[in-house]
Amino acid sequence: MDVVGLRLNIGKDFMRTYAFFIGVYKDQNLAKQRITELHTFYPECQILSLSDGIDDQDYSNFCAEHSVTYEKDIPLKKKFAAKWTYRRFKFFLLNSEADVVVKIDPDTRIQRRVEFPDVDVFAPLCPDTRGVVDFNGSCFGISRSIVEIVMQSGLLSDQRYDGARLEDKVLTDVFRKLGITVTGFPEALYHKGATSGDTSGYAFVHPEKQRV
Repeated sequence: MDVVGLRLNIGKDFMRTYAFFIGVYKDQNLAKQRITELHTFYPECQILSLSDGIDDQDYSNFCAEHSVTYEKDIPLKKKFAAKWTYRRFKFFLLNSEADVVVKIDPDTRIQRRVEFPDVDVFAPLCPDTRGVVDFNGSCFGISRSIVEIVMQSGLLSDQRYDGARLEDKVLTDVFRKLGITVTGFPEALYHKGATSGDTSGYAFVHPEKQRV
């Protein structure tokens, strides 16, 4: 396969390839904005997009015009986060040879180019009220080797995750079971609710409210 992701220098002697993934349900207009931003700040990148929602021919055409690898799949119920994660990982492995895939939510605004950390998994970290640190998947990077480890473990097919609504929670639990560390990514800002204040210092900002 000839398609590769963005090549960034990591240190002096090693280069990793990157691809971006955008999952959509009924937020295609926001996804179009993210694709435009990615082409602006990462013009050499490969972009993958998978739809679990409405069949939007306009979005399909937009992806084709902007060299996005796109597929419309059969919708899953809202409480099947583990199955959606499995589907996303499989789509990445089948359609890209990149070393790392960076998942961007449709409502994660991209403000500038940044080099990603030389680690297997990175994301904004979010301590909860119990002091337990989870991660937020609004800007989440994972290496191909870790994707393969997770897929081969079979944990995403575990029935205990049936009914789970949030991919972040499922993957946090899977990573703990497999002994995989998530490194914080301070270049990404995650807000609960609408963003406020000065966000100009961040490369990625979530959430981005849909513009009318």
